[in-house]
Amino acid sequence: MNKKLLALLLAILMVAMSAVAMADTIGISINITKTYTSTGTTYPSETLNFTATCESYTDATGTTKELTEDITLSGSQTTTGVSSYPNISLSASGVTVPEAGTYHFVASETEPTTKTQGVTYDNKDISFDVLIGYAQNADGTFASGLSVLGFAPTTKNDDQEKIGGFTNAYEMSDSSSTLTITKKITGNAAVTSDEFNVVLTMTAAANSAFDSSFTSINVGNGTAAVTLADNNTKATATVKVTNNSSLVITGIPVGATVAVAETNKVGKNDLDSYTASYELDNASVSTVSFANTAAHTVAITNTRNAEVPTGVTTDSMPYILLLAFVAILAVAFVAKKRTVKE
Repeated sequence: MNKKLLALLLAILMVAMSAVAMADTIGISINITKTYTSTGTTYPSETLNFTATCESYTDATGTTKELTEDITLSGSQTTTGVSSYPNISLSASGVTVPEAGTYHFVASETEPTTKTQGVTYDNKDISFDVLIGYAQNADGTFASGLSVLGFAPTTKNDDQEKIGGFTNAYEMSDSSSTLTITKKITGNAAVTSDEFNVVLTMTAAANSAFDSSFTSINVGNGTAAVTLADNNTKATATVKVTNNSSLVITGIPVGATVAVAETNKVGKNDLDSYTASYELDNASVSTVSFANTAAHTVAITNTRNAEVPTGVTTDSMPYILLLAFVAILAVAFVAKKRTVKE
């Protein structure tokens, strides 16, 4: 509401106050806005609840008075995956107001019971002034009952602009919270062209769930499909890694726990005699799990060695000795036969 309109309404209110002030039962409604910011390309779908409570008002003489019973307005909005919801109504019917005046409301957003993973909810309070008085009829007279003449936000941001709603941030991991997976294949029986599957298991934080729009993650210049499970509290994705490769992954809702595990060689049900070892941020670990609030690097090394024969073994020694004995006897027999002939 602009300043001129507010001034006009206040003037009407002052004129109307020449009548005897008395309580009245009315309906009160204000509109707020709801917006999302997103570090990805999607916005969540969730149900948000809002309330606005009035504890005091200022009468036409400028005196601030306390209400004997608070007035509470309420409203909700089911978001549908877009960024802006401009006219969310907070209202209440059958509200008893004691007299004409400017009623001071404080509005807030209530976090849902099951929060959307990656969403930071707007916890600030914003204030509204609701002007209640006697409306002027077309003939210049005033209505006999009180009604809402107008409302306006009063809270200002750092730029001194009035704030008329709430903004939630939907944060997906980006260049500041990447997951990088590197691969090295070693061993005398290793095949450097082998390819392996690595599964990312993502778990939402307590009392949170992934949004239904979370269907893929960014892997290098491409994407990998995400499968949601357990009422959207878990999500899995599979990426492929090869020798000396490095995959940069983004697009995972911030705050989720990520577990990284190599499951099998491509085309096999297991690692095909390879042993996988892991490093998380240059530290050797047996399992990899972390909260993706910062950048992490997971190095996976696959090793496959085979025993190379180097000569006589203890298992074959009796047979070799037997053959040697037979050979000695044969040589002795031939030598004796020559001696007889000679």
